[in-house]
Amino acid sequence: MRLLAISASLPVILGLASGAMAASCGGAVMPDSHSGSLPDLEAPTTANTGAPVATCDASIDVNALAPGDPIPAGTIVVYKAQYRGFLDDGDSAHIAVSHDGVTDSADVSGLIDGDIYFENYIGSGLNGTIDLGIQLSLLEGGSGVGTTNLDSLDFAEAGRTTLISQQASVDSLAAQGMTFVTHLNTTADLLVGDDQPLEAPDSVSLLGALGSHTLGATAHYNLGGGFSIDGGAALFDQEGASGSLFGGSVRYLEPGVNTFRPFAEVGFNAAPGMNLTFSRSYEDGSKDGATVLSETSGSMAGAYVTGGMLFAPDLTNQIAFSGTLMHTWLSYDGYTESFSDDNLFNAEVAGGTGGFDTIKAQIAWTSALSSDLDMTLHAALGVTHATEGVVTDIAFVGPLTGTSDDDIFVQYGARLGWAVTPTTTANVFVNGSSGTVSGTHAQIGAGVRIAF
Repeated sequence: MRLLAISASLPVILGLASGAMAASCGGAVMPDSHSGSLPDLEAPTTANTGAPVATCDASIDVNALAPGDPIPAGTIVVYKAQYRGFLDDGDSAHIAVSHDGVTDSADVSGLIDGDIYFENYIGSGLNGTIDLGIQLSLLEGGSGVGTTNLDSLDFAEAGRTTLISQQASVDSLAAQGMTFVTHLNTTADLLVGDDQPLEAPDSVSLLGALGSHTLGATAHYNLGGGFSIDGGAALFDQEGASGSLFGGSVRYLEPGVNTFRPFAEVGFNAAPGMNLTFSRSYEDGSKDGATVLSETSGSMAGAYVTGGMLFAPDLTNQIAFSGTLMHTWLSYDGYTESFSDDNLFNAEVAGGTGGFDTIKAQIAWTSALSSDLDMTLHAALGVTHATEGVVTDIAFVGPLTGTSDDDIFVQYGARLGWAVTPTTTANVFVNGSSGTVSGTHAQIGAGVRIAF
């Protein structure tokens, strides 16, 4: 822990004259010590209470104060600062300290000489220099004439971080947005019959899944002439995101019994009004570092086109080969992390909407195992690219934009159906994805489909 003390005299007197004075509150630095001295700053008297009557600027080279213990390159240090001073009994004053692009201020009363006048946190910046602007005002003198002054500034290291660690923490926010998109798109595929045969009777179904908890309903309807529609809605709760999810599609499959038949599909999904939780971890000088959880709200919407070929080698097997292009929008409300001793480098995260482009190739095999059992196995390989980053402003560090690597992922699933009656089928399924950014997301579920 580095402790530094800087002495200063910054008097303010309330009287009859008016005027203001600004000076440097920096003094001669003693390089063999962790302390320095500041020259006295005499302020003129004023009759205008509330006016700024004494100001000074300080630029403190922390490395010069402790040449044997320099701040490493790329490191930012935050200090807890205590400003000690004097205020006549019955008087009140105002202090404002500008630093690191912000201003901290307070009204003060009831001090005795040597009391803590004010406390705040100040940073070294990447250049190892503390830059301060101090402004002192006497708001009220109990007897019409008053005096207030600062005697010393003491500060001790509260924590330190690195630019690399902060950038990685902001990049992780972008990666979490990518994760939400990949996982929700995988779940939304269930709502448009991704684990069902391309050709099926009109039906409605209920489904539920654990892992990424999902409870919903879907429907399939044949329009005639090779056209059909699929749609569904579900409630979901997965890591970091919860809410409602909707999906729909229109598909064309060439009618007939040919061995090869082309098909095409357009569709959408949407998750409005989600509850989102973002987490960020960074080095702060402590053993375990800092981890911050922040809650906000957001929405997702996606649109896609699919084209492919259905291969039917016999009456009991169908294999669908397809490719999909998709664009997804993820929006979220901005939020500001709480500042505390455990989160000295708190982030202000700007809200906005980011875009994600996905391309994937898929294969699905449906087979009638017996007169009352059928299955569908499906797998896909794809990549998602984020077109925008996450814009933040980190206390004592400054603005940083987080970006995510492309997510190279595989999707996989299996469904086994048992025809309980000619119109009712009970299904069990697994559905999931694994990605280089999004990690693994898996669901195990069951459902019932009723044909009509």
